[in-house]
Amino acid sequence: MTLLNTQTIKARTRIHHLGLPARDLLVVQSMFRIQADLAERYVFGDSSTGDLVDLVFVNADDHGALASWERLRQQRPEVVPIMVSDHERRSLSNVWVQRPLDFRNFSSLLDAITSADINRPGTRDLPLDSGVLRVLVVDDSFPARQFIKIKLEEQAAKNQMQVAIDFADSGERALEVAAGSEYDVVFLDVEMSGMDGFETCAQLKKVRPRLRVAMLTGKVHSTDFQRGRAAGCDNYLAKPPNDADLRTVLHLTSFKKITLKK
Repeated sequence: MTLLNTQTIKARTRIHHLGLPARDLLVVQSMFRIQADLAERYVFGDSSTGDLVDLVFVNADDHGALASWERLRQQRPEVVPIMVSDHERRSLSNVWVQRPLDFRNFSSLLDAITSADINRPGTRDLPLDSGVLRVLVVDDSFPARQFIKIKLEEQAAKNQMQVAIDFADSGERALEVAAGSEYDVVFLDVEMSGMDGFETCAQLKKVRPRLRVAMLTGKVHSTDFQRGRAAGCDNYLAKPPNDADLRTVLHLTSFKKITLKK
């Protein structure tokens, strides 16, 4: 997934489908036309451009669609599926929707999937002395949060680390969350609506002085770097960050965590 380097324009969540019959497509497309606010946050297309996708509706009753989803999942593990079926099903790993599609709560469904709700299994139940790195990802773009999540999990697995990741979709929310949880590292977007990353970083450092903050931005000018340093950030990374940069931040965080325990 290629993220925008111009951070003044946030990427809308891209939704495609695999194998939905015409009647299902009509319902979904109608909902996007009826609910104009959805167009501000989401883009709906078909599977012909499946390389640019964040969410995908999958016809779970069609073997071809399931095979296509499996290939897409292998290539792009950050993509989130919404499984559509004639039968009622439950799964902890996927979202299931039963036909006939009734999308009176369509917006709520999508918002629930793409939300940065902190009230979910994550860092909250971890003991502070565990070897797990407690991570907070702060970005007001769902695609960006998904990208960072997958990359962090990949690097942790490759380097025999464990990470538990929470999310916040604004600077204000990040401060609320950090006040009640002792994170080891925060990956913080610079350009966000409301409180920007520089102010968020400065406030986070007041709440948690030992917290490592890695700022993520498409702005790589020296003046922006200096603003980040002045705000107290420990690392200033180009967005999207490369594997080496993420690996370095995780290693430095792990080393600090081990040192502070001694």
